[in-house]
Amino acid sequence: MTAMLPTWEGMRGDTGATVSLEGRYEEPFEIPDFIKNVTLDGKGESEISVKGTCALICIACDVTMRGMKISTEGEDEGVTVGRGGRLTLEGCTIRSTKGTGIKVNGGNVLLKGCTIEGCGEYGIFVVEGGSVRCEECKVVKNAKSGVLARGSGSNLSLVRSEVASNGGNGIGCDEGGSFTASLSSISRNRQIGVNIGDFSTGSIEECELDENSMHGVAMKKSTLAVSSSSIKKSGKLGIFLTPTTDGDKTAYAKFSDVTIADSGVHGIFMLGGVVESCGLEITGSGESGIVSKAGKLSLTKVMIGHNKMDGIAILDAGDGQGGCESEVREASVVRNGRFGVSAMGSCSCRLLKVKVESSGDGSGDGGHGVAALKGALVSVTECRIAHNKKCGVLVHGASPGGRASGVNLKKSVVQDNSLFGASAAEGGRLLISSSSFVRNTLGEVEGDYRVERGTLLPVLTVAAVSVLLYVFLRKSRT
Repeated sequence: MTAMLPTWEGMRGDTGATVSLEGRYEEPFEIPDFIKNVTLDGKGESEISVKGTCALICIACDVTMRGMKISTEGEDEGVTVGRGGRLTLEGCTIRSTKGTGIKVNGGNVLLKGCTIEGCGEYGIFVVEGGSVRCEECKVVKNAKSGVLARGSGSNLSLVRSEVASNGGNGIGCDEGGSFTASLSSISRNRQIGVNIGDFSTGSIEECELDENSMHGVAMKKSTLAVSSSSIKKSGKLGIFLTPTTDGDKTAYAKFSDVTIADSGVHGIFMLGGVVESCGLEITGSGESGIVSKAGKLSLTKVMIGHNKMDGIAILDAGDGQGGCESEVREASVVRNGRFGVSAMGSCSCRLLKVKVESSGDGSGDGGHGVAALKGALVSVTECRIAHNKKCGVLVHGASPGGRASGVNLKKSVVQDNSLFGASAAEGGRLLISSSSFVRNTLGEVEGDYRVERGTLLPVLTVAAVSVLLYVFLRKSRT
């Protein structure tokens, strides 16, 4: 049986009223602006179901709707809230078969315990400076992005909510919008978990971003803070900072106590921007833990291990503009399949109090702990470089412009590496000061190197000791 709409005119001036909704409403609810502070209670048993138009339109102030199923068949939104409207939905389900579930055009919406599912476009779309807060909600299985905040002043907040299995991104934010997500899950979306760009800002705290088909997070010309969160099993990249060409603004990402695990390709891939982190763990990447071709990378108290290729790879941008500037402090870079830390081309890297161990899986040209290649400059201070499958430190070659690769090794320990402790070849230059080399299999240092004060280099290599011992034993028998 079709229910009759409330008589809005009869409610004029009736603030604080509660109206019971019973049955199935097949006409759209258009709540006028003179309705204020009214509760519409469907008690979990009523619905608004329309065709070819928006199911719920609100420009009223402080309206609460509870326990309703809201749906429309067609390209219109399930719910629209205009400028000046303030709507709270509690325990409702919202669906538009070909359109967006909830569109907020400058209004303000609070969602509590709601489900937005199976919409033909976005689950939630915030524009024109609108604001949406979701508490304990589900935004799932929508054809495009789960939620999108677009435009200056548009804001989205997720608390204890799930954004999953959407056909586009989980969270989108662009053109100056902003978002926050806390205690939430952004998972199994067919594109990117969180896609933020174009002068937007975002914050992710205590969230799980799992199994998103492309990247966990992608950034361009935006600012993002991520803390106490995990980004796992991304199809391609855990974090992607895309390049900019107009020079307006670079991406800036700050991480604190973040885990990036089992990314299909790289844990972090930078083509520009700035990454700062204190407390970061990157493991199990299909290729490298971090690859940076441009921008600035600053890491403190990080653990990067068990990645199939490099732990950290710092590269030349390849456009004549130079590469990434990077600094890594108080870190462990262990058990990566190729290099522990590599720098290649016109880039620089500073390592301070870093442990680089057990690099190399025994195949290919990897297995070196720290490598400076094709003109890269690396500073290594108070580090431990040990148990790598080949050399502890490799310095090799020069850039196309003729700049020699260089490593400045200070106050460090290089020991138990399977080839040389350090090797400088093909024009690479190695400066050693106040460092010690111990038990490296083929020898301590080879090639073009200079030793300054305080360095301990054993006079005899393992091979030389073996020869002398053999001679001594032969003589003792005669």
